[in-house]
Amino acid sequence: MTVVAHFRCLPCRARVWRDGSAAEHAGDLCPGCGGPLEPVARAEELVGLRALRPRPTAGRTIANQVRAVIAFHDGARAAAAERNAGGDPRRPRA
Repeated sequence: MTVVAHFRCLPCRARVWRDGSAAEHAGDLCPGCGGPLEPVARAEELVGLRALRPRPTAGRTIANQVRAVIAFHDGARAAAAERNAGGDPRRPRA
C-alpha cells in the first residue's frame, strides 16, 4: 500500500500531495507560490482547493508507461509495414 501525504496552500488555494508520509515532506514548499505547505488531517480540508497537478493513478508507474509507449510504436510500425507492403507485415516479401 502506498502512503500519500496531503497538503494545502491557503494563499494560492491549492492542494498538493506527495508520496510518503507528511513527516517526510514537512519542509516542502508550494509549487504554485513557493510558500509553506500545511499538512491536512481530514479530506474535508481540501474541498474547494485546486489541484496543481493531476494525481497519479494507482499502478501507473513509469515502467507501465514505457511498456504502453513501446506497444503503441510496435503497432504503428506494423500498420505502416502492412500499408507499404500491401499485405500482411508478417509474411515475407517475394
